[in-house]
Amino acid sequence: MYAKIVALSNAAVKGEEIPQEQQISVTDAMDVMIRWFCLLFGNQFGPDDVLDGYPVDRLMHDIALALMAVQTQTTEILSEFPTKAAKEPASPPKTTEAKELPLF
Repeated sequence: MYAKIVALSNAAVKGEEIPQEQQISVTDAMDVMIRWFCLLFGNQFGPDDVLDGYPVDRLMHDIALALMAVQTQTTEILSEFPTKAAKEPASPPKTTEAKELPLF
């Protein structure tokens, strides 16, 4: 399903027409990927648990990461889900006193 979504996205970006029989809704695609995600973790949680309790900003990233981990047989990374952001949000710049610039 993930590969299908990527292929459809690429076709849309290129402006290619997607035949009706190949079109899928985002809702249907998400349902399939969330069910797979639950299966991957031995049904320790269900689709409703994912939809109600998983950080929405991490869900697609974590599903993609899980797919790659399974494909490359590096599933030890899956012990730390949900993942954390790559870095903390940038802090606002520190203000400094304005310095006078020499005039020409």
